[in-house]
Amino acid sequence: MAPIKASSPFSHSGTSQIDVDILTAKADLMIAVRDAINGNQWTQKYAAEKLGVTQPRISDLKNGMLEKFSLGMLVEFLIKLGFQLNAVSKDRQ
Repeated sequence: MAPIKASSPFSHSGTSQIDVDILTAKADLMIAVRDAINGNQWTQKYAAEKLGVTQPRISDLKNGMLEKFSLGMLVEFLIKLGFQLNAVSKDRQ
């Protein structure tokens, strides 16, 4: 049997395409926040202070706990980290 190819690890989870797209966006934003924290070599405590959350929230983020974060919160984190976000149509990727 040939392996299943998917553009997202969530695409075969039995959820709608919109839910898959939201989970994928959350994962992408979470990775960007995590990479910014790691790239700056911040401790979880310092990152929490910079982002206005508790250290356990940073631990959740670094451990990929998608269900504990909204898209809005992840966008807020990125803005606090100095990112500018731009939406791109799937057709233009």
